[in-house]
Amino acid sequence: MTSTPVHADIASRIAAEPALATLSGGDDAWVLTLERTLSHSRERVWAMLTDPTQQARWSPVVTDRLLDAVGPARSRENPGDDDVAADVLRCDPPHELVHHWGDDVLHWTLAPAGEGATRLTLRQRFADRAMASSMAAGWHVCLGALGAAADDVPGAERVVGQRATDYGWAQLRDEYEASFRTAPLVRSAPPVMRTSILVRRPARDVFGLFTDPGLTTLVWFTHSTGPVQPGARLTWTWEMFDLHVPVRVHEVVPDRRILLEWGDDGATTHVEWTFSADDDGATRVEIVERGFVGTADEMVAAALDSTIGFTQVLTAAKAYLEHGVRVAVVADH
Repeated sequence: MTSTPVHADIASRIAAEPALATLSGGDDAWVLTLERTLSHSRERVWAMLTDPTQQARWSPVVTDRLLDAVGPARSRENPGDDDVAADVLRCDPPHELVHHWGDDVLHWTLAPAGEGATRLTLRQRFADRAMASSMAAGWHVCLGALGAAADDVPGAERVVGQRATDYGWAQLRDEYEASFRTAPLVRSAPPVMRTSILVRRPARDVFGLFTDPGLTTLVWFTHSTGPVQPGARLTWTWEMFDLHVPVRVHEVVPDRRILLEWGDDGATTHVEWTFSADDDGATRVEIVERGFVGTADEMVAAALDSTIGFTQVLTAAKAYLEHGVRVAVVADH
């Protein structure tokens, strides 16, 4: 504890938020998730996350550059501290930012929350379960300071290190630990959808079926706003279901891999296709989907539904590529 009085506005923001977070994972792979609603646009909140001058007003992560592009970066909590990695892994202003924080990975997403507000979601991937409640309490305090900084409250301070104890960090740590211990459903690893099939065609043919919308519409969706290529922002449409899904393509390795994200802001998942050629000229195509959110039951249900859907797509792809037959398994589902 220090003798410096706490900032009343920051203290009230911290006290107003219950100690609620989710902890999922196991062994040496854990994910801590916290959410906050801020009364500012996504552009304003994005600046608070990515601009070092704004980070220094509230965050334990103060970087050596603007986090506006994928690539190397370093961060310090305070001047004179040893720096740690802050490499940007994904950057989609003002929607999503993924970067290292030392050995951990911070995944920020910003979604509209009505009337100009923003729903901020932070997911931190880390290895040591014993650190979960301490990190949750630390972010709880820092996010209170973020709200005050974003509002330009006079005299607002950055609350990091020992100073956090003056704002109730220890009590918050105990409350988070108690909540984690009594919430077993969110402590198991989120489900991952995985399905595959062998297609007796060269990898370039199978890959092309999933990147050229003129071909993909023969087995899956009915319309796309463009081809699958790195950095593309697309909309896939299933007219028979009146369904329109936003898609962001992150990586394309010809004839080998596709990585994309799809879904509405705040509820996206990542889908990866891999294409493995064998000596007989056939191709094993595997689809993996990660990042389901919700309760344990909701995540399992979403993963099962996804497994069914992608298995149908692969079945239709195999029938078309091997036999030239269009099978309406998706439309008839």
